[in-house]
Amino acid sequence: MNARTILAALVGFASAISACGGTPSPEDGSGSSAGALTVCAAGATLEGVDVSEFQGAIDWSVVHGSGRAFGIARVSDGTGHLDPTFAANYGGMKAAGMVRGSYQFFRAGEDPIAQADLMLAEIGALGAGDLAPMLDVEVTDGQSNAVIDAGIASWVNHVRAATGRAPLVYTAPSFWSSIGSPNPAGAVLVVANWGPVCPSVPPPWNDWQVWQYADNGHVPGIGGLVDLDKFNGTLAQLVTLAAGGGSDGLPARTDYVGIASTKDGGGYWVAKGDGGIFSFGDAKFYGSAGGTATKEPAMGISPTTDHGGYFLAGADGGVFTYGDAAFQGSMGGKALKQRVVGIASSASGGYRLVATDGGVFTFGASFHGSMGGKALNAPVVGIASTPSGNGYWLVASDGGMFAFGDAGFYGSMGGTPLHAPIVGMAVSPSGHGYWLVASDGGVFTFGDAVFHGSMGGKPLGRPVTGMAARPQGDGYWLVAADGGVFGFGAAAFAGRP
Repeated sequence: MNARTILAALVGFASAISACGGTPSPEDGSGSSAGALTVCAAGATLEGVDVSEFQGAIDWSVVHGSGRAFGIARVSDGTGHLDPTFAANYGGMKAAGMVRGSYQFFRAGEDPIAQADLMLAEIGALGAGDLAPMLDVEVTDGQSNAVIDAGIASWVNHVRAATGRAPLVYTAPSFWSSIGSPNPAGAVLVVANWGPVCPSVPPPWNDWQVWQYADNGHVPGIGGLVDLDKFNGTLAQLVTLAAGGGSDGLPARTDYVGIASTKDGGGYWVAKGDGGIFSFGDAKFYGSAGGTATKEPAMGISPTTDHGGYFLAGADGGVFTYGDAAFQGSMGGKALKQRVVGIASSASGGYRLVATDGGVFTFGASFHGSMGGKALNAPVVGIASTPSGNGYWLVASDGGMFAFGDAGFYGSMGGTPLHAPIVGMAVSPSGHGYWLVASDGGVFTFGDAVFHGSMGGKPLGRPVTGMAARPQGDGYWLVAADGGVFGFGAAAFAGRP
């Protein structure tokens, strides 16, 4: 980011990022791209800055006192130039009580893993108050789109594996379009778009977490001009994000994370990131973790086989049971390489958890294999059991499908360009097919799963986070992060939180 930059991923806040030391991109953040959506903030925003050596010495206590909640500091320009002010800026933000972040100007002609390792070595271990690393993508350095795309993916996947968090990607809409609109699965968007009332969001994203809205701001404590950013959310959300929540598929505690159908399909339960459960239609309320001090946000809900209760899973592998759902163990308190992102009940009365690396943990349910330790093109985002309970599917954010036990493979979106990442799935009544859903509400069907409609291409206030099918297979619901519920086929709308 030339004087613009990075921050990002805060599940809802405003920030400002700094001047990177690279050559400005052709649009300098002012353009939009074909297919870009204009997306306004959903509510409250926070102010921030991103900085580099071009701002000189900074008094971070004065910056914080001026109302800036966070800052992002440049680590390096590729591997060839370390920013001499990084250590002072990174330490200064923390000392001033600000949420802090870091970014690296991406050089497509250099080894992406070497660039990532340099950045990781400079920032050290992430702690509470530290945002995930950000990649500043704004120049081609004469490389082809294929080389740039592969380099971005390598950097993002390497940093995610090393930190356990979803990296941020900073770019401008028209520049992203000019390099073929790559899809760095799971990365959080920091969009540079100077001047408009609301920013343009380039595909594959359909929402923004941070918007760099100007590159010529004046902020007390900083000499000269600086990049100004807004985060799309509240201070509580920013703090949650910087504590490891809201990234790598983890929701903020204020987000709605999943939906489950009742036995006859006449209602549904909706789960919230804070563990709250909301019932609609003929869905009975059996209890929730809402108001409980959970270590990590909730990641999903799964009904028991007879739909007389439900299981709720947290990102740390903790499991909460309600109604006739029997507790049979959890990963809570155990060391995990990656956070848990989904739960699926089994016909046995047990359940399975899955982590972003495809590791599967079973409790009162049979184990048939996992992707843990195997190379993945994209993180796993969900799990679903077969009707017999003797198998299961894992789904990745690129739409890749992995089948175990008696789960049949009926196709996938793996390798197919997507406008938005896959966030969940549901299984047909026979178990001979499944639906996948993307964050833009697009639905993809395989095997005997029937297509009943989708939100793909329709305006959404917040991204879709999950889906549930009616047990009859004649319809399904989608739920969005803001609690919006969308019914298709025979799945009737019965209310929303």
